[in-house]
Amino acid sequence: MKKFNHIKKNTFIFSSLFCLNMLFSSHVYAGLTAVTLDEIKSSYGNNNYSQTVNLCEQYLQSYPHDSDAWLYQGYANYQLKNYLGAETDFKKTIQISPENTDAWLALTRVYIGMTQLQKAMETIESALNISPNDKALLLEKAKIYYLQNQNQQSINTLDEILKLYPNDISAKQALIYVKEKAITDVTPAKEATSPKEITAPKETTSPNKSIAPSTSTKPKVDYAMIKALMNDNKLKQAEMSAKLYLSQYPTDMDVQFLLGKIYQKQQRWELAKEQFQLILKNNANNSDARFALIQTLFAMQDYPGVITVANAGMDNPQDRPTLQYNVATAMYAMNDYKGALTTLKNIPDYSQNQQANALYNEINEITNYQYESYIQVGTFDSLIEVKNPNQAWTLSSIYTQYHTPSGTVGLRLNYQTRPNLDAPQYEIYAIPQITKTNYASLAYAHANNPNLFADQLVYGEDFQLLPYDFVVSLGDTYRKLPNVYFNSYTGSLGKYFGSYYIQLRPTYYLPNSGPTSLLYTLTLQKYFSSIEYIGFVISEGTAPDLADLNTASFLKTDTQVYMLAGQHEINKQFAMQYGIGEQIQNFGNQNLRRYTYLNFGLNFRDV
Repeated sequence: MKKFNHIKKNTFIFSSLFCLNMLFSSHVYAGLTAVTLDEIKSSYGNNNYSQTVNLCEQYLQSYPHDSDAWLYQGYANYQLKNYLGAETDFKKTIQISPENTDAWLALTRVYIGMTQLQKAMETIESALNISPNDKALLLEKAKIYYLQNQNQQSINTLDEILKLYPNDISAKQALIYVKEKAITDVTPAKEATSPKEITAPKETTSPNKSIAPSTSTKPKVDYAMIKALMNDNKLKQAEMSAKLYLSQYPTDMDVQFLLGKIYQKQQRWELAKEQFQLILKNNANNSDARFALIQTLFAMQDYPGVITVANAGMDNPQDRPTLQYNVATAMYAMNDYKGALTTLKNIPDYSQNQQANALYNEINEITNYQYESYIQVGTFDSLIEVKNPNQAWTLSSIYTQYHTPSGTVGLRLNYQTRPNLDAPQYEIYAIPQITKTNYASLAYAHANNPNLFADQLVYGEDFQLLPYDFVVSLGDTYRKLPNVYFNSYTGSLGKYFGSYYIQLRPTYYLPNSGPTSLLYTLTLQKYFSSIEYIGFVISEGTAPDLADLNTASFLKTDTQVYMLAGQHEINKQFAMQYGIGEQIQNFGNQNLRRYTYLNFGLNFRDV
């Protein structure tokens, strides 16, 4: 994945399933979720174009030959006016899937957006060689002819469409438009909508206002005429009229503003930028020009420029909340999630501001509240039915932890009961975020009943995210008992495949005296969101008898563990854990012990 901070952490995945006193004790092995194609399509459908690009980048690292992902990344870049990026994406789609007419059509529209009409025509011709009777492609060809002022060729193409599709409404309407020259742009095919405007600048003049003075040298145009031409999409005429007016009245800011808006509609971003900068140079307090310039910079993907222009206008209390929102949006586009959240929080009553609150929640959903500070509390219980001897055991945990963007620290009370035995274990743990792609999980526990818990337990494991959604780790658990100690060396290799995660974990038990043993654990999980998952664990190999720690130095058992477990998000505050499983220990001489587990947990975080 491109950015580790895109990955949503799940602090409740499987941990040491084969160890009774560590079973599902939530040692907070921070898990990492993966992006699915459905998430990408949903993000695009909700007009979250920057987020869509980020999701596609993550997804394509695992599935670089998925043409749908390249296509949606191209769509999102097109909406963001990143035409060079969209061009690359659609070309990649075509390379993988040459007969994908949607990609050919989209690439054509990119070239139209870049005003490279010859390239657009060459692209549509190539697409028609693959699918000569494709109506959408033919309609786009007619449009390109019209944009090239080749009206007769456009009419001929529309006639060709109507021979193939006699009842096609779009072609009939376009033919009327071309023949009557009633519009300056033909849009017979369904166009992708433009990106939502970040701001909606207020007009500084009335639509009926006439700027020109009443003199004999007055141009034959005025503000109202220019605006009417622009609103009718007669952009060339509007541009020429505005320039004619400004040739005699070069300091008229209202017409300067209109000319900038005309450039925006023509997607001539550099000219629009210069026009709004000229207004701000002469009037630094012109809010309309500032917001229009910000809108233009967003279209150019000049996010640092957005921040600079917005910050320059913060002295205006009326504009400040909207400017702060735009700064946060630019930071979000630059993957500066922490900065974006901080900026949003500085907006007065940001939770009541619909735009700010929506962006705030969107960022937190993506990062799973990674950049928030919150307290989390929870409980976890395991009911264990034991065969040989026939007994009922319990293992319960109550914990509280404090999460910050730099990591998590927590306290846990573990309590175990058996017939005529019960004992607490006190634990402190931490999960420091070392770098964007590296974190550690650490714990120390103390108890006073070696029949149930080690006198001391020290655990540490380091996790590293690698390219292509691989995760590796190395760690050790040290147990100290009255007369013996041993280490459990472990590591893991995990890989995401879409919304699935698979992990192999060997654990090597090395006591200071007695036999060594080696247990292999395979985990398969299916994620439905950053919080919700279901998974299966199977362990095979040998391990000490951790049910009786006083014999850990000499008892070695053949061990199998089978566990089904998951987590369900009730709401953003509450999550529920559940699990069922079985552990089998073979002591030799046909002496078996079976454990049947029923697990339940509930946690709350104050976000």
